[in-house]
Amino acid sequence: MIIIFKQVIILFLFAVVGYTLCKSNIVRSEHSQILSKLLVYVFLPCNIIKTYSSNFKQKYVIDNYKIIVFSIIILLCLSITMHFAAKLFSKDAYDRKVYEYSLMIPNFGYMGYALAEAFLGSKGLMNMMMFAIPVSCYVYIFGFSNLTKRPLTLKNMVNPVIVSMVLGMIIGLSNIQLPDFLYSFLVRFLYYIQLKIKLILKICILKLFS
Repeated sequence: MIIIFKQVIILFLFAVVGYTLCKSNIVRSEHSQILSKLLVYVFLPCNIIKTYSSNFKQKYVIDNYKIIVFSIIILLCLSITMHFAAKLFSKDAYDRKVYEYSLMIPNFGYMGYALAEAFLGSKGLMNMMMFAIPVSCYVYIFGFSNLTKRPLTLKNMVNPVIVSMVLGMIIGLSNIQLPDFLYSFLVRFLYYIQLKIKLILKICILKLFS
């Protein structure tokens, strides 16, 4: 209980920092675009590689493969349900795709991973990432192609999240030990990712209501 209370206090402090920076115009909307690119191309892949390489072992996969099975079932059910639900919001075909995607895909990657690691630790984060494997594949492969109206090609499939997932899985299953300096580099990078994530979210929220 004390640990959870401390994490809540930390989140509140991040909110205060984000509010102060935004109101004082130290951080502007264009800055959030830079931080968003850092999240997608640097911080999030580092988090994925670090977590998979440490926890994605053969025994873990055997013991927890049902997590992926449940995730696939839930994703299929949501896909079918939201396909029909989206028709209630718009008659335009593209708008329906946007509604369908928005209703079925949670924004777990940016804020969710940071919260899972803060409250549940490395093992809890690994369970969440395991559950998110089918969702991540859908989002960064089929979902992106569907929303952008671009054909599904190998180039579109090669993106930071998918590459980092595959690389982390290979390292984890192969029991490859990362050099200490590289592992420390990833861990320290991840310290800053949580700051960037929270600031981005708070800034975006403040911009919407300002």
